Amino acid sequence: PAEIYDVAEEMVKAVGSSTPVVACPNAGHPKRVGHRNIYLATEEYFLVYAKRLFKSGVRMVGGCCGTKPEHIGSVASAARMF
Repeated sequence: PAEIYDVAEEMVKAVGSSTPVVACPNAGHPKRVGHRNIYLATEEYFLVYAKRLFKSGVRMVGGCCGTKPEHIGSVASAARMF
């Protein structure tokens, strides 16, 4: 989520409040284990970045690769704070 945060923050600055910015980060960088990709970002880590994304002006936060229902629950918790 950290890399998406950096990009999303710049996008919000570039477009202002006139255009909604959406961010859907992965659950971290994948780690290759055998023939599988494992995503190691915890729900708590995801919550920290969801809060930062909303605070920066991102209007909607979702999830991409490796996110689980628990990660999206963290996003919902962050959304309720804003």
